[in-house]
Amino acid sequence: MPAVPEYEIYAMKYAERQADLSTFMLGVEPGRETITIDYFVWLVQGGSEPIVVDTGFTPQIAQARQRKYRTSPADQL
Repeated sequence: MPAVPEYEIYAMKYAERQADLSTFMLGVEPGRETITIDYFVWLVQGGSEPIVVDTGFTPQIAQARQRKYRTSPADQL
């Protein structure tokens, strides 16, 4: 039986935003509570090449969507 490869998976946060909880939950009064939404890409290492899952978005798109852009996913690699 061939050996099963081992992989390491890393979550890399690249952006965040504040959002009204009522946007995500029914029955919550608008404006009552704010939550932080974090944005991640995933790095899978262990095979012959690293794999990046979800390439995120650019600083320009982050600004247009009113997201706080922290860093480029490519720079984190």
